[in-house]
Amino acid sequence: MTLGQLCNLGQLSRAIRLPRLSIPHRSGPHRATTSLRFLATAALVLALCATGCAPNEEPMPSLAVATPSLTPIPGRDHITLRIAPANLGCDAVTVAYRQVTFRIDPAAAEQVWAIANTGDQLRTYWSPQFTAGSPDDPVVRAPGGDVLVADGDVLAIPLRAWPELDGYFVCPSRDALYVLFRPPS
Repeated sequence: MTLGQLCNLGQLSRAIRLPRLSIPHRSGPHRATTSLRFLATAALVLALCATGCAPNEEPMPSLAVATPSLTPIPGRDHITLRIAPANLGCDAVTVAYRQVTFRIDPAAAEQVWAIANTGDQLRTYWSPQFTAGSPDDPVVRAPGGDVLVADGDVLAIPLRAWPELDGYFVCPSRDALYVLFRPPS
């Protein structure tokens, strides 16, 4: 169960087992320390409820190192690429897939994406130097204008190395693929 479900069901007290704190009836530093621990624990529980127990809450997004910029809504006269964030940090966590197939469909809501050999659909993010073709020419072009990716192209994901797409750095993640003009610094 999520924290929100526990709060909504009134089961938070059963989910979080707090130690019994007995505050001694004496003065001195021990009483102050015990009182402060009790207040800190109570504040933590209240903070958890306040942030996780809103009615009709949306799922909380996972924390990410960088946030990609917003892209315009795809139009019928062009293909839109998602722009990779400038401050991207690429994790050294191994992904489960070993290859991806790029898909480009000008009529789709997500026009450029990749499908992993595990069946997962991955969003693609591109450095601003890369450009998309038109609906009549559904490709992604390298900065010099050469075709970098066409629909159906396959990229191998090595086990213990960063993949490259025609010499450009690729950062694979669990649900996205970042194609970068330069490796992250």
